Amino acid sequence: MDFMKLLSLFLVFKYPIIFLIVIIEGPIIMMMSGLLLRLGFASFWPIYFVLMAGDLVGDVFWYTMGYHFAHPLAGRYGKFIGLTPKLVEKTKSVFDNHQQKILFISKITMGLGLPQTTLVVAGMSKMPFKKYIGSLFLGQIIFTGVLLSVGYFFGNLYEKINNNLKILSVVTFIVMISLIIYAVKSYYIKDE
Repeated sequence: MDFMKLLSLFLVFKYPIIFLIVIIEGPIIMMMSGLLLRLGFASFWPIYFVLMAGDLVGDVFWYTMGYHFAHPLAGRYGKFIGLTPKLVEKTKSVFDNHQQKILFISKITMGLGLPQTTLVVAGMSKMPFKKYIGSLFLGQIIFTGVLLSVGYFFGNLYEKINNNLKILSVVTFIVMISLIIYAVKSYYIKDE
């Protein structure tokens, strides 16, 4: 199939295709969709709702993984990565006390580099699904709007933004891991 046929096929089925792709990779597809909007290949409300729905479906997947599989996997393989049952319970305890705040902040900041981890912990802590999806929904409205706007207004700078996001994600990941290690050490020292 040549490029023109693929392009015409995409233009006919763009919303279902975007929906499926955004389930797997939301942020970059949201920015690219902003560029499609700017170029006139998409309409605002359909693309906005497709992006929101697809990203939330991906979030439901991670919640389900945490709800059904996190405890068995942590119990079986956690010892290999230092994930003890005591650490799992402490993590759940912190999450349980601040569920909605953590999910909202995670959604609008792309999880500070760890979005799937936050979503899996929500499932692992058996957070009620309605509360889970409600907590994410407001953040999703903001998150989708911001990334769609970035693509719309700065689409021609896509490669620079993408590289900066990668760098930002790595730096954020390192900072978050450092903070988690510091918090865990402080918590254990306080308990002893």
